[in-house]
Amino acid sequence: MWKNIKNSNLFLRFTDKYEIFITDFVSVWFTYLSKSTFIRCLKDSNILLEMAEEALIEKGMHVLSHPGDIKNVDQKFDKKTLVVSMTMLFGYPFKVTLKLCEGSKELFFQKVTQPLLSTISELKSSQNELCQLLNKKDSEIEEYKRMGGEIAIKFLKTPRFNEASLMNKYQTYQENFGSSDETVHSLVKLKLDVPEDVVTVKQEVLEESVQAVQQTIKMEPDSQMADNQNTQIETPPTTIKQEAELSIKSESQSILPNSRKRMKKLNL
Repeated sequence: MWKNIKNSNLFLRFTDKYEIFITDFVSVWFTYLSKSTFIRCLKDSNILLEMAEEALIEKGMHVLSHPGDIKNVDQKFDKKTLVVSMTMLFGYPFKVTLKLCEGSKELFFQKVTQPLLSTISELKSSQNELCQLLNKKDSEIEEYKRMGGEIAIKFLKTPRFNEASLMNKYQTYQENFGSSDETVHSLVKLKLDVPEDVVTVKQEVLEESVQAVQQTIKMEPDSQMADNQNTQIETPPTTIKQEAELSIKSESQSILPNSRKRMKKLNL
């Protein structure tokens, strides 16, 4: 269901699979998020707000499900992207900032044009059904009068329903699609490939895997550094002890020859 974003000409559609679409009925923009990227998006949008992840998701989904109740909206178009920032008050400001990519004409047809055609088709079917019902009611009233019955309350009396007059008054459908419903039905059933779906999902998975690798790479040097520090702490005591022993040994060796020389001199 398309819902108008307050104070804008944009309409938003949000699914429980974290698929978000925005349209101005000229173009369509989209983003497909996983639960983890949706949480990261909400955290980045509210960096000063400390909140549990489940509470973040609840607030974020409420904003996207009720865009007509937001306090304000900021929108920025940049080539093929649309950045929308919506703020809703929960006793405190809560913001949802989204970056969406412009979709192809196939995606626009699938998400915007086709649902509209489906709505038109349903309205046309309901119109035909109501016309049949009104004609049947008129026949029933005529039979009632023929059997001697009368409509006692005057304001309940109505003229016989004129289907031709009604159809002459509302001709937009016939001007666009003709008298047959086949054109609209065929367009509603039409299947088109939308390549952006697969590409976007692959990009998101790749982004998450790259971040996981980066975190692993960051952790490994830290552990190696800790090992090096431990090695450096344990090594010096052994080195100092060895140096001390060598120093004492060298000093004793230098003292002994001098003592022998002095003793020889005294004996002479």
